[in-house]
Amino acid sequence: MTDDERFKKWGEWIMVIHEDVENAILSRHIRQEVAAIINANPRIQRSSAFYEWMAALYSDSGLMAVRRQLDKDAQSISLARLLNEIVAYPYVLSRERFVGLYRPELQNRAHHEFDKQVAPGANHIDPTVVQTDLDALHKKTRDVERYGTKRVAHFDEKGPKNIPTFLELDDALDLIQALWIKYLRLLLTLTYREPVWTYDWKAIFREPWIP
Repeated sequence: MTDDERFKKWGEWIMVIHEDVENAILSRHIRQEVAAIINANPRIQRSSAFYEWMAALYSDSGLMAVRRQLDKDAQSISLARLLNEIVAYPYVLSRERFVGLYRPELQNRAHHEFDKQVAPGANHIDPTVVQTDLDALHKKTRDVERYGTKRVAHFDEKGPKNIPTFLELDDALDLIQALWIKYLRLLLTLTYREPVWTYDWKAIFREPWIP
């Protein structure tokens, strides 16, 4: 594989990661908004299997979303594999290739952006910086990933030692999102924008569900 082909592949990977991470973030947003609806209405604050099902659904999907981004399998596309490759081939994520993503009349701006995102005057990304990102990813997601493996993907007879909280899951997703946004910028020069709902998804809660 040539360096140009590898750089192109990384750009394709970051878009696959984009879809998976954004779906997880949207699921979290929906869970938080529904929780706010419940907290604001004492009439529906009661024990309910439906609430337990919603919490379990979000928990399982969020745990698996984190686990997918830690997957090291050679056939998988994940944030961890992407960062590992950049550490191994840092010269591929070069100033020249980054600037080449911009139109000719914007190349001064491209050089300034590379200085800002990487380091002033650097020819390519520093692998130690990427390794720091990778280490932070593993540290922040360790318990979440292990629980997802031992209790969602499989049912390990030994079970996990640490059971993550919703806050720990949210923190793991926040870091994954932050790293994805960073490398989305470096590999495709794309700036992340929060998704905009094209309809009022909460409108269903303003109607009685049982006629």
